[in-house]
Amino acid sequence: HWMANIRSLTSDLSEAVSKRAVYGGDVYGTITDLTRQNQTAVGAFSAKVQFNTHAYTIKNFSFAFDGVKYNENNSGQLTANNKNFKIDVQKDSRNLYTSGYFIGRPQLKGAPPPGMGGDFAIKGPSYNAGGIFIGNRKNVNDSR
Repeated sequence: HWMANIRSLTSDLSEAVSKRAVYGGDVYGTITDLTRQNQTAVGAFSAKVQFNTHAYTIKNFSFAFDGVKYNENNSGQLTANNKNFKIDVQKDSRNLYTSGYFIGRPQLKGAPPPGMGGDFAIKGPSYNAGGIFIGNRKNVNDSR
């Protein structure tokens, strides 16, 4: 993964079975289009995650960058605990592609990982952007 040595362990996700967590943080990237060659921009993201024994589900993924908000409210795709999530969202003529995973080890056994991060690309007519997103766990609920 793009962040060496701080990736959460598969067992961390499995031990968080039946927990739901909200993650949120910052987006950092570079834009290349017809008018802004290599301009940097920032944004924000948030995601709700449901943890299970062998897989996790990301729901309500929200991503804002360069003045555009990308929302995927029906993500709901199961991802194996040892795999990166991938979420793609189309907004107008642009397509957002994300890949990420969980960061850090929980302080308490059975708690979800403390962070989430990954990389992204946005493609559109005469528009390209790419960068990273990284954030912290905001809250946890037990769904049992």
